[in-house]
Amino acid sequence: MAPRHTVVEEEGPAHRGDARQRDGADADAAGPARRASDQRCGHLGRARPEPRRRAKGKRQNARGVDLNRNFSTGWRKKGGATYSGRKAFSEPETKAIRSFANKIKPRYTISFHQPLNGIDIRDTGNNKWAKRLAAEIRLPKKAFDCFSSCHGTYSMWVRKHHKKSGVITVEMPRKPSLTYLTRTAPRAVLRSINATR
Repeated sequence: MAPRHTVVEEEGPAHRGDARQRDGADADAAGPARRASDQRCGHLGRARPEPRRRAKGKRQNARGVDLNRNFSTGWRKKGGATYSGRKAFSEPETKAIRSFANKIKPRYTISFHQPLNGIDIRDTGNNKWAKRLAAEIRLPKKAFDCFSSCHGTYSMWVRKHHKKSGVITVEMPRKPSLTYLTRTAPRAVLRSINATR
């Protein structure tokens, strides 16, 4: 039987000194989460104020906040490349993601990062699924460590507030092929949860 809901999270581009990022994405492009946030915050039908600076090419959103350090579980005020915001859930993107996850109550959550090349098998909440995903996506099983710098991450928040959800961090290779990104990995994710397109 196919799962009811799956959440896939991605982090933005690589930032100098921080390996847990993905090249070439716009960290402020939260897509549906941003649109949901716009509706709740009353931005629908009005022009959104132009951000003071662009987020493209950076780990942070347009306000300089690392969204994957802005969730409440284990949140700490941090500066620099992993600036966590003035408080937990200070950003509309993280509020929208929280609301979305609370609404759908995901059974599976995958957080995509780059470039450490592996599947984090620690604390997944579903070790059988983690091993199956690692085999399907053809990445080694690893135990990643943030070296005490991971606070307020989405995965930490999901583990605490959605205990029935398996949550896995997938670290893509540094330079995956287009075929790997568009065919191999997406199909592997679906097979790992016994789902199809």
